[in-house]
Amino acid sequence: MTPPKRKPTTRRQRPGLRRPLNEPRESDLDQTAEESDRQPCAADEQPPSAESQILYTPEEAAAKLRVRPSWLRRKASTRAIPCRFIGKHLRFADEDLRHIAGLSSQN
Repeated sequence: MTPPKRKPTTRRQRPGLRRPLNEPRESDLDQTAEESDRQPCAADEQPPSAESQILYTPEEAAAKLRVRPSWLRRKASTRAIPCRFIGKHLRFADEDLRHIAGLSSQN
């Protein structure tokens, strides 16, 4: 009697070779344990600065301004409105959105 034939498995099907994306690594667990042992101090609680500002994608900025994302991209590519490029990615800061809204105001 011959043993039953096994289906060949791909690398994704083999257990233990890939971990789920939301599962932390052991090294991450060690770091979080060390950080949780540390006592909080006043230096850790800094007020938000201009460097820690939120940047919006064109879709998020368009939703806030109630315009089409294509309009924002077109104007940003011609540098007609203030924007930021992080590498090749277009982003907008809060001050950029305020300035864009101010450009359209009429006296």
